[in-house]
Amino acid sequence: MTVGLDPREAGARAQLQAWRTAAGASARGNLRTTLLFAGSAFAVSYAVNVWLMAAVYDGSETPGGTPASGGGNEVSGTLFYLLGALLVSSLISFRVKAGPAAFALEAASVLRVARSALAHDRARARVHVLAGASAALAVTFLLGPAVAAVLFGIFLAAMTPAMWPISVGIVVLGWRKIVGRVVPTRATPPVTPAILVGLLGAAIGFGVGWVVPDDGGGGALMLALLAGVLAFVLDRGKAGPAATLGVLALAATVAALLGHALPVLADDGGFSECDNPDLVSWLTACDGSGSVLGASLLGAIAAGLGAAAGSAAGSSVPPPPPAYPPDWNSETPPPPPAYPPDWNSETPPPPPAYPPDWNSETPPP
Repeated sequence: MTVGLDPREAGARAQLQAWRTAAGASARGNLRTTLLFAGSAFAVSYAVNVWLMAAVYDGSETPGGTPASGGGNEVSGTLFYLLGALLVSSLISFRVKAGPAAFALEAASVLRVARSALAHDRARARVHVLAGASAALAVTFLLGPAVAAVLFGIFLAAMTPAMWPISVGIVVLGWRKIVGRVVPTRATPPVTPAILVGLLGAAIGFGVGWVVPDDGGGGALMLALLAGVLAFVLDRGKAGPAATLGVLALAATVAALLGHALPVLADDGGFSECDNPDLVSWLTACDGSGSVLGASLLGAIAAGLGAAAGSAAGSSVPPPPPAYPPDWNSETPPPPPAYPPDWNSETPPPPPAYPPDWNSETPPP
């Protein structure tokens, strides 16, 4: 099946290329700042990792899904520090570049974007929310609540006015490459409001996976299955994108179940194993301290790399493009707020000007 070019796809490619170019130039032009972010993230993450392994998890073997990169949790722990440092450093850099007023407006606009997308998605919104939540809970089951907490913040940031046009474009690109190959008859990506509602659902799913206590991961699995089944049932017979998302979410849950392994804990360098010594005695006399120090390096290196990338990316986020067609039901995104040329201005950006016909029962914000 041949699918025509989606304007959002071309726009996303251009925006991502411009963003990468600007971020590379920022990293090279502000090398001291980049190194400062990377070094600070490395030091803080290393100290936190050592303390968690030695004092909380009693050794270099750590439970799966926790914010420590010890044995048994190398993948999830490393992703936690990589993505966490990327998120924090990009937010700090963006705040420095945009100024306090524009940064506050971006944060406050997340709810406005979500409400508007829900209003335009109408009766389909609950299906798209459930499909996004199911996929997020499946990822939580596989990677654990620590990574889910970071992804919760990332998905909320993806819905800010400065980021959601790029986020929608990335989903369109991914839909073409993944869904278009797995289910060729569903190669046409959803419209923009449906994608944004799915991102909102994913943020909710990651938030639930983060805060709901779940020692063995079974709770996230059950919630993922429940949300996926509900999304499929509610969309049954419509053969739309939500049904496709529901099936893919269920498949992702099954794959997560097959790939999930329970951690094996062992005392190896914990404070209690060494009779709770002081720091110097633990470093010099505890046989397992070397294992903890070595295992902590993985997360610290990941944090340094994530912070370096985030500092460059956050300072290079392009201002929201000022001219989009206002029709959310078209294949082209609506206009985000237009920012003045000086992002460091203390004056909030002017609100977007929308025509009276907003294609919704409720007026735009």
